[in-house]
Amino acid sequence: MDREGFSTIDLCEIDLRSGRAEFIKIGGAQSYLKTQDNIEIVFAKGTPAGLLENITADTITRNLGDMDMIVMASDGVSEAGYGMMRGEWIKGLMNTDGISNEELAKSIVQSARKKIYPRTPDDMSAVVITLHKIIEEGQEKSA
Repeated sequence: MDREGFSTIDLCEIDLRSGRAEFIKIGGAQSYLKTQDNIEIVFAKGTPAGLLENITADTITRNLGDMDMIVMASDGVSEAGYGMMRGEWIKGLMNTDGISNEELAKSIVQSARKKIYPRTPDDMSAVVITLHKIIEEGQEKSA
């Protein structure tokens, strides 16, 4: 049986010394980057791996600082919701005060599941990263 398949690739590499982040996406769902007063959607227009013979990754670079937050989620999460504004609910959850990264990731996935019920869900996962600058022996470092 011949079957076609494809995979999305969604990576984020962070240099903890410089704060430089590279989002590497091949058909991956949008990610979210929260800085002091702004939440930016980071996305690429590329095609998933396996659909075309030759693929190229889209690389988006951002400089991050203390307390900046990254949310990356699978397409099952990002496609939950309605219309062009479907990712706005994720932004709203990212603005919740006093919630840990783990709690936020769980809340994002639970909310996505509720938004698609009763349809059969796609795989759903979310990861939340917050950068914290620490000072060690008189020198600043990112962690």
